[in-house]
Amino acid sequence: MYRVNLQNIAGDWASADAGDFVVTRPIHRTRFSQGIVCHLLVLAEATLAGMVTTAILANPAFGNADLNFAISSGIAIGAIVLFVMFASGAASYDRFASRLSTLMAGMAASILIMAASLLTGATLRFALLAGAVLLATVVVAKILTKLVRNVLEKRGNLTRLVAVAADDPAQRAALIRLLSRRNDIELVFSGSPSQFDILGSLTQANQLDEIVLSGHQASEENIAALAGLAVTLVRVTPQDRLDLNVFDPVWGKKRVFGAWSAPASIITLPPLRGWRGVAKRVIDIAGASIAIILLSPVLIACAIAVKLDSKGSLFFVQERAGYRNKPFRMYKFRSMCAERADATGSQLTLRNDPRVTKVGAFLRRASLDELPQLINVLKGDMSLVGPRPHPKGAKAGTMLYDDLIPHFYSRYRMKPGITGLAQISGFRGNTETEQHLIDRFGRDLQYAAEWTPVLDIAIMFRTVTHVFKGTNAF
Repeated sequence: MYRVNLQNIAGDWASADAGDFVVTRPIHRTRFSQGIVCHLLVLAEATLAGMVTTAILANPAFGNADLNFAISSGIAIGAIVLFVMFASGAASYDRFASRLSTLMAGMAASILIMAASLLTGATLRFALLAGAVLLATVVVAKILTKLVRNVLEKRGNLTRLVAVAADDPAQRAALIRLLSRRNDIELVFSGSPSQFDILGSLTQANQLDEIVLSGHQASEENIAALAGLAVTLVRVTPQDRLDLNVFDPVWGKKRVFGAWSAPASIITLPPLRGWRGVAKRVIDIAGASIAIILLSPVLIACAIAVKLDSKGSLFFVQERAGYRNKPFRMYKFRSMCAERADATGSQLTLRNDPRVTKVGAFLRRASLDELPQLINVLKGDMSLVGPRPHPKGAKAGTMLYDDLIPHFYSRYRMKPGITGLAQISGFRGNTETEQHLIDRFGRDLQYAAEWTPVLDIAIMFRTVTHVFKGTNAF
């Protein structure tokens, strides 16, 4: 046995069996989504093809096309290049530099521009020249975008931090050997899937992107435990398929192991992966910015009322559990006497609570005390819609949240929100009973599973009606 120092990651120590390892050095990085980067680079290729098309057709030497025809042709050809790249899989990370896809896109673009050139009255010679120029453009664009991807890869911006989880040392060795063949993967953990505290600490510190779980370990218990870590969990086929010398009866050839290709299969995905996360963040920034501007008179009035009503700070700042269970400082207008505020959240607010000020009672009833959390949204700590964040000392009945519900950390797979599905479903306010928390937890998981931009907008509109009702707000 030996000790693994996790002081830099989790502020704690943990032990691991011989042969296991945990990377203890903090990994400072700005990681970009591989999928989003490749999508944007392919979009750049298509845009360049469209611009070159427009420039060629707008040249008087290539016929009598007007500018509108040249622009519309450029848009159409750019769209065709984009479609071919996505349809052939060349917009994915592993197949990004596919020569066949590049050639298909280039040939399609060349044929179309030659047809467009001939329609404008250009000679066959000029049409062929236009086709050759556009084909060369698509090829050169792919070379340039591949260089950009390689630079990002070498800088570590596309590197995925991966944990290998298997009890059998032989399985771990096989997985490590095969994963180490990829230059876009850095292994940060090797050990048993039961070492959940270590995996959770790595996740919370943003030091883990993916867990590769041995197929022999893919029990329901392990899957349920690891699914809440806000990472991609990959199930690997059994040990006999990990040997590179094994003939694959399905594909008829040897299969090189890849974390995103056969023979691995995905068990769980983070709810806001890739463009879904981008869409939600755009909604948050736009919505919070508009809300702050429109509600600025209300915010100023609330601030003045709080300061005139009682002594103390304008804001009540409390540490709450955020995305990946990482703590953050949440802002609210102070609604209690400063000397009687509960920093840990262990004491529920009661009806006619003597700690609440007169102005505070009104703010809480109208939920106006929550408005400063728009700042948390802009900072990226929170979302407009999501599971409500809770303080560390929060209880349902007499039990702490994390102790009452197994795998309660599944809530941390999404950023906490100012409002949420649970709040508009009648589970707003205190968790006075254990069943109240269980019901709220179920709504939070339902929200994560069913998220769409439309759902967020619907929840925000319904929140307004619930605020006017003042249900369970005190």
